[in-house]
Amino acid sequence: MKCRFYSLFFALFLISLTTAQAQTEVSGGIFNATTWTASNSPYVVVSDVVVFPDASLTIEPGTIVRVAPGARIELRSGSLFANGTEALPIIFTLDDADPDGTVFWHGIESTTPDNTPISIEVNHAVIEYAETGIEYNGFGYRFADNVTFRFNQRGAYDSGAGYEFLSFTNCTFHDNGIGAQGRTNFENCDFYDNEQACVDTYFFLNGSEGARIDNCSFTNNDICITFGDYFITSALISNSVFEGNGTVATAYRITANNSVFQSTENHAIFAGTGTVENCSFIDNGIGVIVTTNPYQDTIRSNNFTGNDVGLRLEGPGAFIRNNIICGSTSYGAEVVSSSTVDIRENCWCTPSEAEIRGLIFDAFDDVSSGIALFTPFITDCVSEPLVFPGDINANGIANAWDLLPIGMHYGATGSGAENPGSSWEGREVADWDGEMMNGLNLKFADADGNGVIDEADVLPILANYNQTHNQNAVTIPVHDDAQTIYELRLDTPGEVQANEPVSFGLELGNSTDPVPDFYGIAFSLTATVEFFNPGTFSLSFQDSWLGTADELMTIVREFPEANRIEVAFVRKDGEPRSGHGNIANLNFVMSED
Repeated sequence: MKCRFYSLFFALFLISLTTAQAQTEVSGGIFNATTWTASNSPYVVVSDVVVFPDASLTIEPGTIVRVAPGARIELRSGSLFANGTEALPIIFTLDDADPDGTVFWHGIESTTPDNTPISIEVNHAVIEYAETGIEYNGFGYRFADNVTFRFNQRGAYDSGAGYEFLSFTNCTFHDNGIGAQGRTNFENCDFYDNEQACVDTYFFLNGSEGARIDNCSFTNNDICITFGDYFITSALISNSVFEGNGTVATAYRITANNSVFQSTENHAIFAGTGTVENCSFIDNGIGVIVTTNPYQDTIRSNNFTGNDVGLRLEGPGAFIRNNIICGSTSYGAEVVSSSTVDIRENCWCTPSEAEIRGLIFDAFDDVSSGIALFTPFITDCVSEPLVFPGDINANGIANAWDLLPIGMHYGATGSGAENPGSSWEGREVADWDGEMMNGLNLKFADADGNGVIDEADVLPILANYNQTHNQNAVTIPVHDDAQTIYELRLDTPGEVQANEPVSFGLELGNSTDPVPDFYGIAFSLTATVEFFNPGTFSLSFQDSWLGTADELMTIVREFPEANRIEVAFVRKDGEPRSGHGNIANLNFVMSED
């Protein structure tokens, strides 16, 4: 696996051995209340199973359902109750000992007429290698909670014309062609490594409400949110994080608030109308594109930092006020429309009108463009940035990545804050002598504000973990000029036992390519929650060339609902090490699955 020096994203798939047992072959109609039990598992669907009207299929926790290629479980006005548990999830998979992603079973499909009441419950389950994992229709109680959709052509699809939303909570969508399609709600969900995460999440001609995406994370998807019919679609995004995606959202109407859009290859938001406020756009190709639509966009109180283009203005009607637009590599604002555009009362992180003019592409650069009106402009954000306890790299969020500067600058001293402590609020602090690698003043690494960078500064990170802010701070892109890509290896044991501790070695560099001047590392680990016991992850440093446990500071945070673990460790003497081989051991307890 190849990774950069500071951060790493990789997937951990743990495969456990199960005791051999008899299988139950099923096919044909279900006309009464029927239960598939774990004791008779696995069930092999050799041809279509159809649940007829007023009948139901209940699947017990721990049951494995294996389906022949092309076969389906059809709900023909019948109901499905597949409620597993955290310890005993239900598995729906292809009847193939070694699936390669070229052959699929059809999926769980409702062919119920519109507005016909049925119940569909899927809880603590895994659905994989299906053409469409779940296809909803009809009317009634429909939800998916703690379900992992993976390796499907399409994870879930709401094909009904009714007005009920399909609801996903605490679900994970990864390595699908399409994660979810249709009228849907997502809460506390995690999307990663999908070609398209969400498609056509709102498709009605009348009404204003579309997909509701709250407290979700999107990582390394080609496209996060897109629509087949651009002109009748919308999405509501709140409290979510988008990082490292190809494109985030394209829709007729987008309402976004309190969210972070970072390192998007193309554009973060492309909307005809809507409101975007209190969001951070960091290191994207384009932050927000405003279209020629006659309806008015409202873009206010956002932080645009380090984007190639902060705002691309393809229409004149947007209301764009009180934004911070700084550090753009090409332009803070690019006028594509031939009309005059109004971008007054924004802060450009400089008091110089000439410098601001240089940050705007308009008719002065190309006469086919309109003129951008940018005066008067706000200068409040030109003042010294505020320090939020725990957000050491000033990217708007406190998390494991904030640990690294503490180790690199351990022991440095400077002015303390007037109100030291961990309270999540911006505070003014006088500059120290010296800067961190990302160009920020060293005062940011003094998270508790007591005037010294030491181990106590880890506590505000933990106290404010995943807290976000968007205020008039000048955030600076992370320094990244690595010329060498090092290999991080996960040394896995040959055998693992259920409910027993497991230790995976983390190895960095090799004898021919040792890592020089290494302080520490932060990374996100995506692990399927069915295969580990939450609360058991830890780090140990026996035989680590980086140092002993007493010489290192660590953070390990688990998010089982998102199948995500965040890890960081760094030396705490301000002195780097060079070497190769084992740097740490990642320990946890294998589940009884």
